[in-house]
Amino acid sequence: MCSSDLGEPAPEPEKAEEPEAATDTEYQASIDRATSQLRWARSSLESRRYDEVERNAQQALDLVTGVADEYKADLLREIDEIRTAARKADEAEKLTSLLSRATGQLRSLRSDAEAGGRTEQIGYQLERVQEMLAEVPEEQKAELIKEVREIRTVADEYERSQRFQALERTLGSQLSLADSLKDYDFDGAARALSS
Repeated sequence: MCSSDLGEPAPEPEKAEEPEAATDTEYQASIDRATSQLRWARSSLESRRYDEVERNAQQALDLVTGVADEYKADLLREIDEIRTAARKADEAEKLTSLLSRATGQLRSLRSDAEAGGRTEQIGYQLERVQEMLAEVPEEQKAELIKEVREIRTVADEYERSQRFQALERTLGSQLSLADSLKDYDFDGAARALSS
């Protein structure tokens, strides 16, 4: 028999104890650990290891999960500042590298265009440089795009001059043949063949 069958009230279930609110000391310990992670993030930023900046910033953020907002507001602001600085520095570094590669390729292509080397490749390579620069802001790529046009002009002029020289050689050869035909003794040849 159960106690409810006897008319006795059922015992009340034990109340789950609510977790105690974290103390200022516990919050401060979390903030201190997160601040340490941010020192690593700053060090990574100075060393230009931007992937580590993000990892350390995320670890700092994870350490203050559950910390009351009033305790972590400054830390959150600092995490955001470090992430923003890392993102901007990384983007600037990538842009500088891209512009350097494009400049090097253009230097090589100009040399080829002026010397007549790899003329069949120059147009294609110039297109690739332009594609590489597609995402670069206009003011930063204007000089490079101008140089692309100049190199294309030099390469086109060289190719035209090469075609003209080939045409001149062909015409010279044809004129030489015509001159020799003009001086050819057809009558003498006919007599020689008939005898």
